Amino acid sequence: MGLSTYVTQVSRLLHDSSFQFYSQAELVEYINSGRTRVVRDTGCNRLLQTIYLSTGVEVYNFGGLTGFQITAPGTGYVTAPAVTIAGPGVTGGVTATAVATVTGGAVTDIVVTNPGTLYATTPAVTFGGPGVGAAATAYFINSSTIDCVNLTLYWGNTRRVLAYREWSTFNALARGWVGYLGMPSLFSIYGYTQTYIAKIPDQAYKADFDSVQQPPPLVDNTTLEVIPIVMQDPVQYFAAHLAKIKAQKYSEADMFYQRYNAEVIKAINSSYTRRLRYPYAVT
Repeated sequence: MGLSTYVTQVSRLLHDSSFQFYSQAELVEYINSGRTRVVRDTGCNRLLQTIYLSTGVEVYNFGGLTGFQITAPGTGYVTAPAVTIAGPGVTGGVTATAVATVTGGAVTDIVVTNPGTLYATTPAVTFGGPGVGAAATAYFINSSTIDCVNLTLYWGNTRRVLAYREWSTFNALARGWVGYLGMPSLFSIYGYTQTYIAKIPDQAYKADFDSVQQPPPLVDNTTLEVIPIVMQDPVQYFAAHLAKIKAQKYSEADMFYQRYNAEVIKAINSSYTRRLRYPYAVT
C-alpha cells in the first residue's frame, strides 16, 4: 500500500477528504506512528540478522557492534594491532572500539570493548601494524531493532536454539557466577534495548538474531512499505485515533482505538491460523 492510499483511508475516516481540519503532513505523521504501533503490537516486520558474539562479552546492545568474523588472520604481528572501526555515520552515533588478540603472529580473536550506537550498516574495519594482511568483518544489531524473538547459535554443522527467560528469572538462574565462560544456552532482554547471554561466550560464535524491526517512515509513494499487506488495515484506525486525540474528542478517539484492536486481532487470526502444525498427528 502506498502512502497516498493510507492518507485517503484516514481522511475518509475523519470525514475530512478535503483536508479542512487536518493537513496531509499531519496525517502522514499519524500514519507513520500507526505503522510503528502495528509492528510493536504484532511483530510483523521481522528480520533474521546474522551476528557474531564476542569472547567474554555478556551484553549486546541494539544498534551496537556484537563481534567479528576474521576473514584473514594476517602475518607478522608481534603485538596486538590497533583495531579501527568506522563510525555509524549518523548524528549522535558513537563509534565502536575493539581489541585484537595475536597468536603466532596472526590475529586470532577480536573482542568488542565499546559496541557503539546507532549502527545500521556494516562499518569498515582496519588494522594497524606491525604486521600485514589481517582483515575482519564487523557484525552488529541494527539500530532499528525493537525486539529479539529468537537467538540461535551455530555450532559446527548444527544450530543451537537458546532458551529465553524474562529478566528477573534469567538474573536469578544464570548470573550467579561472574565471568563464567562457556557455550551460551540462555538469553534475556533487559530494558527493551539490550540482549544478555548466559553462559558468557568462551569464543566467537556466529548466531541468527531473529528480530522485530521498526518500519522506516513513509515519505512519499516511492517509499517501500515493509509491513505485510495482511497487517496494513489496522494502521488507518490508529492514525485516526491519534487525530481525534489531537482534536480532544476522546470518545471518538476511544472508538477508533477499539476498532484498531479489533483489526489487529483479525489480521493475526487471518495470517497465523491457516497452517497445519503437524500433518502426521491426529488430534
